[in-house]
Amino acid sequence: MHDPLWMKAFLAVHVAAGTSAFVLAPLALITAKGGKAHRRWGKIYFWAMAVVAVTAMVMAIYRPILFLALVAIFSFIRLSSAIAC
Repeated sequence: MHDPLWMKAFLAVHVAAGTSAFVLAPLALITAKGGKAHRRWGKIYFWAMAVVAVTAMVMAIYRPILFLALVAIFSFIRLSSAIAC
């Protein structure tokens, strides 16, 4: 199956955002909770993971793969619940 160019672009953005989140997450985890650095790194992590969730949803709907769409939805819900903590 040959994917259209937009699908390859979504995959590239998905991988880049996921890699960024994976690399930057420890920065939020090792800083003091509630501090300025924790909030800054947490926001960067949140937005990287939000991009991962949105691109995953689009790609899962295009394929269509229900399981991956559900993983994207529940991952974003879990991510959103961490904001208030």
